[in-house]
Amino acid sequence: MNRTIKPAVSPSSQSGFTLLEVLIALAILAISLISLYTAQGNSLLVSGIAERMTVASFLAAQQMVEWQTELDGDIVKNKFPDDKEESGDFEAPFSDYHWERRVRKIEIPIVLPDTEDGTKKA
Repeated sequence: MNRTIKPAVSPSSQSGFTLLEVLIALAILAISLISLYTAQGNSLLVSGIAERMTVASFLAAQQMVEWQTELDGDIVKNKFPDDKEESGDFEAPFSDYHWERRVRKIEIPIVLPDTEDGTKKA
């Protein structure tokens, strides 16, 4: 009696992934994770830049209001600086921000309209 033992599952009917398929899937996963990591890093960098620009804008607006108030007070007193240049740093915690200002007096000629008889109005 010659009996052959058959395997319970034939090799052609086995299901699963080959080593090549697993390696390709891991490569795709690695590339995706690296892309996400890079995007997150760039997002943090741009967010930091945006924060610095926002702080700089607020500090500049505050400084301009202070200067405008100072100039308005000088104009009321009928004194205006002909030429003035200043620079400095903001106080902590904004000591890494720097400001400069230049004030120049510009004479603007006033042109009066002609009256009906051709003379200038006073």
